[in-house]
Amino acid sequence: MAVLLPVVFLSVRLSAQILHVTGARPSFEVATIKPSKLDETRSGMGFSAGGRGFTSTNATVRDMIQEAYNVKSANQIQGASGWMTTEKFDIEARMDDSEVALLATLSMEEKIRQVRLMLQSLLEERCGLKLSEASRESSFFLLLPALGGPRLKPTQMVPAGPSSNSPAHPAIGPRVLRKGPGKVEATGVSMGMLTDMISRQPELGADGGFTVGDLVVDKTGLSGMYDWALTWEPVVDDQTRDAIGEAAGPSLFTALQEQLGLRLQRTKGQVEVLVIDHITRPSGD
Repeated sequence: MAVLLPVVFLSVRLSAQILHVTGARPSFEVATIKPSKLDETRSGMGFSAGGRGFTSTNATVRDMIQEAYNVKSANQIQGASGWMTTEKFDIEARMDDSEVALLATLSMEEKIRQVRLMLQSLLEERCGLKLSEASRESSFFLLLPALGGPRLKPTQMVPAGPSSNSPAHPAIGPRVLRKGPGKVEATGVSMGMLTDMISRQPELGADGGFTVGDLVVDKTGLSGMYDWALTWEPVVDDQTRDAIGEAAGPSLFTALQEQLGLRLQRTKGQVEVLVIDHITRPSGD
């Protein structure tokens, strides 16, 4: 049974969340971009090689822009169409020794920010990406605690080293891994990363069809890192439905409440957007 949530429109201005930087950005030492395997069903982005690398699997260029600029919803990216939303690519990247040493002194959130800046550099170098900024009035969701409170497992953290330059960090992660349509597992992720994942789900589309999700803003008041698994009934095409079967599950809204103890509430305000002014297909070298 679907849970009907009230639609509340508030006169608010959403504070800037898209990641911008002035001056030089860090970059990967070595990186390859190649088309994904046609039969690949998993997708995800995260650290690799003991924290020295970054991998992205089965991602569109729009997905990459979303991650690089911390864009909560693909609806905040204007000009992404055609091959940018259908062709999928894998990234294998490695950082140099100085960058690895710097990351060792940062908190997990700061590490993620640094890698996002490297991904921005990669998109500019390999795709010739040029962006401009704008804002527009739009509806979006607030992520709030549900009745009874959140039900999330705190991540097992590796204690900080004897030096203040070695902060505590998740034993595994951070990683958000899609196991298939409507199945996601996460380790060592913040509430910001959870809202990123929710924002990208087509089940949030206003028309209930194959849209690109909707913006979700964290208002849970929760800090720290968490492990969780979430399963819901996905919006899929006929071919995917034949592959995964007809087993019905809860809606995304219901799954969030029942499995994570969180709820979504719609509101309205000014939202920052990115406009793609120029881009080409990624070069492999």
